[in-house]
Amino acid sequence: EPGVLFLDEPFHALDEAREEKALELLRRVKETHGWQIVIFSKDDDMESRGRAVFGETVMVHRLGAGR
Repeated sequence: EPGVLFLDEPFHALDEAREEKALELLRRVKETHGWQIVIFSKDDDMESRGRAVFGETVMVHRLGAGR
């Protein structure tokens, strides 16, 4: 059954190669199960990296934005 997966700073401790693998795994979960992915991150570049993997179907909320 489709659901929503909320991830809070899921990649902050990963190097670039492991982050790419994790994003690819999440993409497969999204495609297989129809889940929506919401990522909360302080990383300024997370939105562009997330969109590179998921296209416009991922939501990335930058923590601390507007402070």
